[in-house]
Amino acid sequence: MVPGGRGWRIEPGRRALLPFLAAVVLLAAGLVALGLPPLRQAAPEAAAADVNGAAGSPTLSVSGSGSVRVAPDWARLQVGVRTQAATAQAAAQQNTAAIARVVDALHQAGVPDKEIQTSDYSLGPTFEPGPSSSRPSGYQAIHMLSVGVPADRAGAVLDAATEAGANQVGGVTFDVRDRDSLERQATNQAIDQARQAAEAAAAHAGLRLAGIRSLQVGSSGPVPLAFSMRAPAVKEAASVPVQPGELTVTATVSVVFDVAPAP
Repeated sequence: MVPGGRGWRIEPGRRALLPFLAAVVLLAAGLVALGLPPLRQAAPEAAAADVNGAAGSPTLSVSGSGSVRVAPDWARLQVGVRTQAATAQAAAQQNTAAIARVVDALHQAGVPDKEIQTSDYSLGPTFEPGPSSSRPSGYQAIHMLSVGVPADRAGAVLDAATEAGANQVGGVTFDVRDRDSLERQATNQAIDQARQAAEAAAAHAGLRLAGIRSLQVGSSGPVPLAFSMRAPAVKEAASVPVQPGELTVTATVSVVFDVAPAP
């Protein structure tokens, strides 16, 4: 408002504020009448704290890996017998007799019953090669065993099984019996590597580690050694060469650290 010739006048640009100012005055009067405190503007500090709380504390994500190499002390063999006959019953009977001889040979080689387990058994027709063949030419039975032995005995046990009539060798898997201890060692290495990487990155950014938000761990064990033999090769083999070599137990971690400004 500016003074005029006969009194006060309201500038046109401010005339639109009158309804808003009137509403504020009425609202304040109403609050006083109800006994409520008047409206106050929030402090700037409180507003900033709310924003930080909503956003959450800063974090730093890193990963690490660790590995332990060790000579295997345990092996699991897949050996079995495949028999063929004109009828399904004859194939099954022949297979039963043949697998019994193999199991007996495994016992004589020092393998206890608890380490001999049937891993697969199938009985079905066989057909002559060619697209026009629709009638079975015979039947075959396959009985596979999973056999656990000390790693340094794997070759000798395979020899005993094949000499007793095993004509199917599915594979050899080397492992270690104290696997948990090796996985813990690899995991500890992975965590140490992740922490070192996080400390270096935080220091470079002017931060410090303030705790762990989350931790994920993964591990992987030995890979099976591919080893298979066909029936003629089994019969001709004088000794089965099996080299256990070394196994690598690995672990990986993903860590999310809370970080704060460095002092």
